[in-house]
Amino acid sequence: MKKVISILFFLLVGISRGNAQDLKWGENSSINWEKLSETTNATYNTYGMWLLGEDSLLFEDLAIHETPLLLFDVDRDTAINLIQTGRGPGEVHPTFYKRTTKFSNGNILLWDSGHQRASIYDRNLKYQNTLSGDVFNQRIYQVGLINDSTLFVSGSKKARFEIVRLKRFIVDEANIINTIDFDDYGELQGLNNFMHRQAIYLANDGDRIYLSFEFSSVIMGISEKGIEFKTSLPGNLTLPDFHENSPTYSLPKMGEHPECSRYIAVNNRFVFSLFNGENISKWQQIRYASNFDFLIDKAKHTKNLLIYDKRDGSFINEIELPIESKFLAVSGDNIFYFINSLNDKTVLFKYLLTN
Repeated sequence: MKKVISILFFLLVGISRGNAQDLKWGENSSINWEKLSETTNATYNTYGMWLLGEDSLLFEDLAIHETPLLLFDVDRDTAINLIQTGRGPGEVHPTFYKRTTKFSNGNILLWDSGHQRASIYDRNLKYQNTLSGDVFNQRIYQVGLINDSTLFVSGSKKARFEIVRLKRFIVDEANIINTIDFDDYGELQGLNNFMHRQAIYLANDGDRIYLSFEFSSVIMGISEKGIEFKTSLPGNLTLPDFHENSPTYSLPKMGEHPECSRYIAVNNRFVFSLFNGENISKWQQIRYASNFDFLIDKAKHTKNLLIYDKRDGSFINEIELPIESKFLAVSGDNIFYFINSLNDKTVLFKYLLTN
C-alpha cells in the first residue's frame, strides 16, 4: 500500500523531475479506478456541480424549485445547507444556469444568470454580499473570479471578454484592465453568436480562470494579462461559423455539430475536461424518437476525460472514466466525483484514481 501511495504521489502531485508531458495517463494498464462510494441522496435533476471543500459539493438542482442550490457532505451522505429561491439578498432564480468560482479563503462567487446577480457566500453557503457597478448595465452571460480582486466578464454590449478589477464589491467599466476581442481569434469568432457565450463552463484556481465550451474543443487559461494559453487539441473542433450578414442566434440543432465539453475542473497541476466529441446521428435520433429526453441526457454524458497541463495548456492525454458522467469535480490529486443519470435515477459517485 505504501508503494502504491508513493507512486501515485509521484505521478499526480508532480515531485518528479520530468515535466507534465511525462505522465502516461492514457495507458489503460496504469490507470485504476476504485469506487469509494455512491449515493442517490445528493441530487436529482443536476444542472451544475462544484467542489467547495474537501468532501463537500454544491449542486444546482432543477428538481428542487424552492431550494435549487444544495451543499452536500459526501462522506456523511447528508445536506449541509440550502439556498432558496426569491429576489431578496442571497436568494436565487429557480431555473437559469449558475456559475461558481472560489476566492482563496474558500468563499465563493455565485453568478445567477436568471437574476443577473453576482453574490458572495462563505464555504457553508452563508450569504455575504452582492456585487454592483455599471458593468452589469447590460445582459451578462458569464462572471467568474480570475483572482480575489479580478473578474472575468462576458456580456452583451461588446463582442469580447472583459477583465475587470473588483473594488469594494463594485465592478465598473472604468476598472476594465484588459479585453479579449472575439474577432482577434479564429477559434472565438463563433462567440459573436451570443448563445454560445452562455454555453461556457468555468473553473478557477490561483490567478487564472479556465474555460471550456459545449460546442468547441477549445480550452483556455486566462489571467489579468489576458490569454495565457489556448488550445483546441485533441479534437480541433471550433464553434459553428457565425455570419454577420445572415446571423443565426441559436445553438446547433442536435446532429448538426459535435457535442464537445460537458464540464471542466482543475486541481493543483491539471485542467480536466469531460469531453464528448460525438455528433448525434440521424439513426440515433430515430432510435430514440419515442424517448428523446433520454437521448438528450445521454448526449450530456461521456466516459472521455481530457487532461491538460494548467501552466501552458499542453494536452497530456485522454483517459477512460469508470462510468459515463455528465459532471465532474476533483478533490486534491486523486479523488474524483461523477454524476450519472442514465438509469432512471441520478447517482453521485466518488472514485479514487490509482496507478
